[in-house]
Amino acid sequence: MAVVITAADRHAFKRCRRAWDFGSRLRQGWEPDGEAAGADAAEAVRAALAVWYFPGMWEWGRDIVRPLALEAHRRVVAGWPDGHDDVAAAGEELLARYFDWASAADVFIPVRVETDVQVSIPDPTDPRHDLAAADGAAVHFSDRVDLVVVDPFNTYWLVRHRIADGWAAPDALMLDEAGAACCWAWGRLYLGMDIAGVMYNELRTDGVFRRTTVRRGAAELERVRHKLGSEARDMTSAGLATYPAPGWDVCSTCLFRPPCIALDVGADAGAVLDADYRRRPPVVEQEGRLGGATWSMGRGAAPPKFGRGPQPGR
Repeated sequence: MAVVITAADRHAFKRCRRAWDFGSRLRQGWEPDGEAAGADAAEAVRAALAVWYFPGMWEWGRDIVRPLALEAHRRVVAGWPDGHDDVAAAGEELLARYFDWASAADVFIPVRVETDVQVSIPDPTDPRHDLAAADGAAVHFSDRVDLVVVDPFNTYWLVRHRIADGWAAPDALMLDEAGAACCWAWGRLYLGMDIAGVMYNELRTDGVFRRTTVRRGAAELERVRHKLGSEARDMTSAGLATYPAPGWDVCSTCLFRPPCIALDVGADAGAVLDADYRRRPPVVEQEGRLGGATWSMGRGAAPPKFGRGPQPGR
């Protein structure tokens, strides 16, 4: 069985190795016990966008798709605890404004939506061979791509939805490691389907929207490959040191602050974990999830209106 490193694992590993060691499924796999699912407004909005951009419905009138997309938002909201009606209403208002804006701004054809990507990671010292963990297991990288589109010039782009209070800084988009890694992984998984870069689809919570494209060239993707391989090699090393990275900007939101403090003061961190945490459940594959399995047989399966460009394969 392969060792699967997710984009979230990479982020946690570089943010604080000790917290990553506590929480990652690659390591101890703890999570806070009895933590109720909160109101994730961005998750609900993304569920609606997945329906809005579903390739098999792209030829349908937007007045037909709009209520279906809003219903997807409501299904996520239905799982929230009580007391978040204002958040749900704000999400629907945001989507209503976005759909009006997008009806004119969407000058592309969706190809895939909400697609899971998992690929082997080449050895950073010899990319002709795949990386192996200390026990010999294959090492894979995994992430989920919000949307893949083809533009009027038959160019493919990955689309990342960003729901936030303000705009992302230009350099933040240029330095978006997760987006660049997805471009590399997509090209490794779908050979011949070259991705030009990432289209950042920003939905500001006050109802203003914009799109910014960032190209990812071959030289940059080669650096992405090497960096990912180097990090994966460290994360799967038998002699990995899991030291903390204390700082209030990191620790203030850390779910593992209590056992970390216990370790620092010489108390029993195991007792803290046993009392207030539980092991993460295994990941459940979502067969049949919207956009999660095969190429659409509808308009999104190939770009007929824009001419004869590169065709996506299975």
